[in-house]
Amino acid sequence: MRTDDPGSYDGEELETSILRGRLDVGLLRARAWCDDPQAMCMYADWLLHRALAPGPEERVEELVDEARRWLRRAVRTGSAHAAGMLGDTLAHDVPAAADDPAEARRWLMRAAARGDTRSAELLASLDDEDEV
Repeated sequence: MRTDDPGSYDGEELETSILRGRLDVGLLRARAWCDDPQAMCMYADWLLHRALAPGPEERVEELVDEARRWLRRAVRTGSAHAAGMLGDTLAHDVPAAADDPAEARRWLMRAAARGDTRSAELLASLDDEDEV
């Protein structure tokens, strides 16, 4: 992970906060609305966690779509990390009508070209899947 990327954060720390119930989601969302790319990525990550075990009034597709909207917004700030996360959600998360493997590859390539090593590794694994 590039530390100079405006959307980067410690994913393990976020996961621990989510699991222990220590994440102030309201504050995180407020920071995201204030154009904080790190908060946008973290909030999108939280939404994707929610999609794994949605509440009774939540729909998986809506949670994933909202996460993708936040990631697209974070990409506009110049975050390669957000581009990689977006590509990853398009390639692997819950299928939705708007899924497009070619779009996923484009986002991952964009992130990898800007130094996001995780995206480069994920892109290589997608290439391996295509060969099978």
